[in-house]
Amino acid sequence: MHAFKSTGWKSVGVQLIFAILYIAAAIYVWAFPIPALEAITLWLAAIFFITGFLRLISAFQHRHFAEWFWLALSAVISILMGVLIMNNFPAASLCLPGLLIAVELLLQGWSLFFMGLAARSLTK
Repeated sequence: MHAFKSTGWKSVGVQLIFAILYIAAAIYVWAFPIPALEAITLWLAAIFFITGFLRLISAFQHRHFAEWFWLALSAVISILMGVLIMNNFPAASLCLPGLLIAVELLLQGWSLFFMGLAARSLTK
């Protein structure tokens, strides 16, 4: 529906391609849930590795804050979660993704909370 509300043939074309890809992915997940869950688990491992390394770079760029350690710790734990996924693949595909996403969100919130406290202390 969004594709047909867009203006211009390029925008409509791109939106139609995205719609077809989303529909195809949904049909695949519905038809083959276990292989789809395994693919999602591999994507999670890649996301944890990439965000962990990027967060580690960010932590070292913010070393002038006293709380930079929390961001670095969050990054290391994200990388370790990626390793955990790969070590237990494919058996871990059934339960591990939800648990790791919850842990990742908690760690990210915790590290951003401390970075916010550090930034607030600079303004005083």
